[in-house]
Amino acid sequence: MNFMAQKKIKMKHPFLLFAAVFMLLSCKKESTADTTPANKPITVYMAGEESVNGAPRIAKYWKNGTATSLTAGSFPAYAEDIFVNGSDVYVCGYTSAAAGKMFALYWKNGTAVQLGNGVTPSYATAIVVQGSDVYVAGYQFNGSNKEVAKYWKNGTEVLLTDGTQNAIATDIAIAGSDIYVCGHEKNSSGRYIAKYWKNGTPVIVSTSGYTANTSCIVVNGTDVYVGGYEQNSIGSELARYWKNGTATTLSASSLTAQVNDLFINSTDVYAAGFERNSSGVYVATYWKNGTAVPLGAAADDSEALAITMAKDSVYSVGWEYGPTGFELGKQWKANTGSTLTGNTGDGKIRGIFITQ
Repeated sequence: MNFMAQKKIKMKHPFLLFAAVFMLLSCKKESTADTTPANKPITVYMAGEESVNGAPRIAKYWKNGTATSLTAGSFPAYAEDIFVNGSDVYVCGYTSAAAGKMFALYWKNGTAVQLGNGVTPSYATAIVVQGSDVYVAGYQFNGSNKEVAKYWKNGTEVLLTDGTQNAIATDIAIAGSDIYVCGHEKNSSGRYIAKYWKNGTPVIVSTSGYTANTSCIVVNGTDVYVGGYEQNSIGSELARYWKNGTATTLSASSLTAQVNDLFINSTDVYAAGFERNSSGVYVATYWKNGTAVPLGAAADDSEALAITMAKDSVYSVGWEYGPTGFELGKQWKANTGSTLTGNTGDGKIRGIFITQ
């Protein structure tokens, strides 16, 4: 999401790193292993949004590079995540109505299904489909202007927090009959605590006492992986993931960094996000088992928002500043990038899903 103009849900904008209300992205739940046969073609779906010549952002998805618009551009719209189930393409996000309030929704094959009530702002951050059931994670402001973490199952909301403290749900995963949702919630000291909910029961993963946020969750067998960031004693935000509550730090203690997405391939852990370099530039990066692979240029701010694999190749999506000063929606295969959005307005690619 873009954070200058609207609320960031899963992935933070590098220039609003300390604005807790403008936080949030996207983990892929389709697989925790790359099992694509080498001789079988794949189809790459991506979701995001694009503005042209300063007009409101249009929510879109791309199929093998060909864009399909989900909104007409009358009001700003943002696509957060994508899931493909058979021949059906699901994209979740949020848009504003004439009154200007954002509301959560998802599109099934381009047809919108509203989730938020339109009375108070709401945001959809991740989507997963199991059989005929559609699960969407997100949050909504209550009458006291507090963010309430929730998910919707087939349009019916399930509250995860009671609304006394701000809380955001950032991702969702289904494992058998269990529903896992990750997010973060403020505590009585005003700090965000990273956690996930299993069937509605909270599990705290950050215990340092410093602010921590989550962006993604993956369940692999009996192991639960949660990615995000956690501050240290000097205020730096460390890219981090937790496996069954045990933290692994991916970035240097003096550099701001964040994990936006995770993909587990057998015993290999891939984490996508960004890391600030010594020149102060935020560089799109993925880490494989803790080893950083820069994706963006060292001179231009960029961010990787989602990651997956197919045919032993790593696919990442996100954005990078272009020569005209706009954020350009990007796809990287391995570490080679291609641009999907135009250079007359900001664009971002936030979600990716690969079928075979």
